[in-house]
Formats: sequence, C-alpha cells, structure tokens
Amino acid sequence: MDSVLVRLVVTVIFLVVTAVVGRRIGRMGKPYGFVKPAIHITLFTLVLLGVMASIYKLQGLSSGGQYAQISLYVTVLTLLTNLAVGASMIIIKRTNTNLVTIHKLSTLVMAISIIASIIFVTAEM
Repeated sequence: MDSVLVRLVVTVIFLVVTAVVGRRIGRMGKPYGFVKPAIHITLFTLVLLGVMASIYKLQGLSSGGQYAQISLYVTVLTLLTNLAVGASMIIIKRTNTNLVTIHKLSTLVMAISIIASIIFVTAEM
C-alpha cells in the first residue's frame, strides 16, 4: 500500500502543477503558441501515467482497495473528458466558455477523486 500511496501523492503534485500551467495558459490570449500547451500536455500525460500505475498496483494487492480503484476509474473518465475538451479547445479558433467550464469542472472532479483514493488507501493501511 505504501507504493500506491506514494504514486498517488506524486500524481496529485503533477495534477497541481498541470492546473497551474493550465491557468496560466487560460490567462493568455489565443493563439497559445507551442511551448506552453506542450508543457501542459506533457504534465497531463504524467498524471495519466500516475493514475494508471496506481490502478495497476492496486490490482496486484490482495488487501482490497476496491473503493480506491473505483475513485481512480472516475479519475480516468475525467482524464478522458479533459483530453477531449482540451483537444477541442486547441482546435477551435475562438474561445468557448462552455468548453472552458467543462475543462475546469472535470479537473476539479479529477482532483477530488484522486484525493478520495488517497484517503481510501490510507484508511486501509
């Protein structure tokens, strides 16, 4: 369980850094350029890899972790939503406030579900 907890904490750190970079990108006007969205996408990939590694580690444990797995599956769904909406925002030439709102809300749900998985993993230790 310790290795899962470490992976989840590192994933939360990457998520916070990704949110900070995304907030800075949001304050910029379009066109965004190449570097900042590339950094944001790279950090997004690190969050995705951290969640997948945590799910993989939880499946190998015999002590349960079902609630943590469920919350991580919710995280994967929000990651996919974030990916689709983020790609749409990059492609669309004008700012769409609905897409921005969905992107921010899915990030919030993602953070809540990762924190819930940390709580569930900690409770099982």
